Amino acid sequence: MNYKILFPFLAFFFLQCRSQKINDVNFKYGKLFYQDSTIIESHLYNSVTGLYEYKKKNFGFGEDESVTATIKLTEKELNDIYNLYVSLKPKHLTECIFNDNKLFYKSYVIFNSEKNKLSPECTTGKQEENNKIKIKILKLIKSSPAYKTAFYWEFIRK
Repeated sequence: MNYKILFPFLAFFFLQCRSQKINDVNFKYGKLFYQDSTIIESHLYNSVTGLYEYKKKNFGFGEDESVTATIKLTEKELNDIYNLYVSLKPKHLTECIFNDNKLFYKSYVIFNSEKNKLSPECTTGKQEENNKIKIKILKLIKSSPAYKTAFYWEFIRK
């Protein structure tokens, strides 16, 4: 058998499997506030691009706010978040709060490994597992130097 042909094929195959596993740990995080079915404030993070976006509409009372920061989590941090997700096995990763039967708040975490399995429906009620994952994500994001620079006012002591 010709091993010169077989070896590159096997190497390519194993690299593809490894890259698929690495890609599975990536996620999207969002926290949205609504007023009359309109998003008035959003916090969005994409672990693939590292882009964290904050937007807030001021409805004519000054300029709308928009701040972005590039916050690349390490492979270890991504794996820690993903392993927490796997160990907790949350039933839902989308949380919604309604006020007078109108959507007021929505948060979500969507892992690449689950993007085709998740229901976009809002869930209410117990969210302990979901909250543990969100807290871990936010701690890592807010402790980064890029976040502290972009959102400096959050760290000014009053």
